[in-house]
Amino acid sequence: MCGICGILAPEVRRKELEAMTEVQHHRGPDDRGVALLEGDTVGLGHNRLSIIDLSQAGHQPMSNAGGGLTIVFNGEVYNYRELKQELSGYPFRGDSDTEVVLAAYERWGENCLERFVGMFAFAIWDAEKRHLFCARDRLGVKPFHYAQLAGRFLFASEVKALLAAGVPAAPDGESWGLYLAHGVYELPGRTFFKEVQTLLPAHAMTVAADGTQKQWRYWDLAERAAEPLDADDDTAADEVRALLEESARLRLRADVPVGVMLSGGLDSAAVMTTVDRLLPEGGEIETFTGVFGDSRYDEDDFSEKVPRQARWRRNLASFPVEKVWDLTDQAVWHQEAPFGGVSTLLYHQAHELAKERGITVLLEGQGGDELFAGYGYFRPPYYLDLLESGGWRALRREVKATPGESRDWLSQAR
Repeated sequence: MCGICGILAPEVRRKELEAMTEVQHHRGPDDRGVALLEGDTVGLGHNRLSIIDLSQAGHQPMSNAGGGLTIVFNGEVYNYRELKQELSGYPFRGDSDTEVVLAAYERWGENCLERFVGMFAFAIWDAEKRHLFCARDRLGVKPFHYAQLAGRFLFASEVKALLAAGVPAAPDGESWGLYLAHGVYELPGRTFFKEVQTLLPAHAMTVAADGTQKQWRYWDLAERAAEPLDADDDTAADEVRALLEESARLRLRADVPVGVMLSGGLDSAAVMTTVDRLLPEGGEIETFTGVFGDSRYDEDDFSEKVPRQARWRRNLASFPVEKVWDLTDQAVWHQEAPFGGVSTLLYHQAHELAKERGITVLLEGQGGDELFAGYGYFRPPYYLDLLESGGWRALRREVKATPGESRDWLSQAR
């Protein structure tokens, strides 16, 4: 990950940008840069974690050849090589995906977002249009926080960077109230800080020099999900397998070592075995599994059952119970919000171990349960839909597949 930040104001001071990048140093320890533009009315800052093109050609803030466009970018656009071919004739100075994003905006304008496959949050100062163009990836993997007060627009990857620039740390009463009363972690576009908002996933925005904002959605998951799939179960399964393999292939593009987070679940095991099929002859990959040291909760026995032919070196990250409060403080500092439980702390330990092993990029199965209804509480709406639409055969098949869980639901439905 990298860290981005910026200020649009009548006057931007370098020390403000330096304070913002300093507090986000952990996001990008490889390089840091700030730029003041438009007579010190626009400021951009960046902390870099080098993944693609490790040279100084990837330094940010990055401007195009004419100097009219300047970008700060966090994330990775995995199809940058294919886009670079489409952008033949552009005077590229390096091989970073950031420069491809900048070139894509110069060529296609705001429509460039339709072409990106990846996770990202970025801001581009467009001197000709005199506005910031900001965007966040389709699923909101990468954060983009912002605040607008006293004639100033500020943005950053983390809330603490905004606070370092003077944004008040007052709590947001509605967010905290919903969390304490109902366990709701977030409201769309809101944070736990009153003055700080979040750009929604799959959204873009422009911010003019006078502070005027315009926001819009550039991609809609519901529209894509509503598209009919003319395929039987076997064909659909083959399509999912092909998509997973293509996704893994693109995400293995890196100029640094890549590892895999491996638990006892099907999601991370599917990622691991897919990566194994894509490894070159003689290739090997590091896997990381968090363990509590208690057989009632650990998944290391299950993770060990991933096919033996997989070429992986297994690493176990232990959970130090005596450090639980220190780890909790660290997690809250990083997440800037409440979190679900000790599994978050275990992830922290696994990530630290990966860092010690020299692994910069980790692939994992996060989101698999949400996508394929892996948790029991995701399935009742599907059962109800089958019941109301007359899909009796499908309902019978689903009930047989999850007998105990389905029996509980059916008894409640009566």
